[in-house]
Amino acid sequence: MLGRAKITDGADGSVTATSNFVCVESRPDREVLWSGTVVHTVAPRTDGGLEPWRKEVRRMNSQKEIPALAFLI
Repeated sequence: MLGRAKITDGADGSVTATSNFVCVESRPDREVLWSGTVVHTVAPRTDGGLEPWRKEVRRMNSQKEIPALAFLI
């Protein structure tokens, strides 16, 4: 689930979207809650489309150990 999106324009024509996320990993023996902030930066292409430049995931509680992230692969 994504929420509270904030859009900002860059001086170079790029656009950055920042949003909060919550993801639940459900396994037979446990559920894991992942949350944090995602930052997407895109820039215009010469054909009028958008080109992804960068994606950054800032996980809350990032100091804790991360179990296997098989759901992301």
